[in-house]
Amino acid sequence: MVGSRALQGLGLGFPGLLISLIRNIFIATPLAFLFVFVLNYNFLSIAVAVIISSFIAAILAIIFLFNSINKKSKELVETNN
Repeated sequence: MVGSRALQGLGLGFPGLLISLIRNIFIATPLAFLFVFVLNYNFLSIAVAVIISSFIAAILAIIFLFNSINKKSKELVETNN
């Protein structure tokens, strides 16, 4: 969440949306389905799926943030010269 909001603060709303979509639709939902219906774990495994997807989303947010900050700083250096 913090990474998505920081990207929005930099004027980049789409990466935050992409991170949220990846976290919720492409990671948490399939993992929860896998845990509950395929592996027959109890419903507490849904929370585990959400935690795993949050860690992956945090890593993606950090990557997006570093790339965005580096790009913005290069643009500022070029405009000041």
